[in-house]
Amino acid sequence: MSYQNNEAAAPPQDDRPQSIGAIWKKVSKGGMEYLSINVGDGQFVAFPARKTSDRSPDYRIYVSTPKSNSEPKQQQPPSVPEDDGIPW
Repeated sequence: MSYQNNEAAAPPQDDRPQSIGAIWKKVSKGGMEYLSINVGDGQFVAFPARKTSDRSPDYRIYVSTPKSNSEPKQQQPPSVPEDDGIPW
């Protein structure tokens, strides 16, 4: 079923399916096509799957981890307890 985006053709508000998210087709810098998916507060990406049979999925979905635009954090050395029980 397809709804047009004008009020004259749209069904009454109660009959409209509720949108829970959106999907965008994108292309990576390396030229790979993928889908960017937002559902509620979740962000996901989907990449084409390797088809090994007719029952294999077309895409695999992964949780998206946003890139940080800030400078990389300096790695802190692990903290050493004051008295670690080692005699030297």
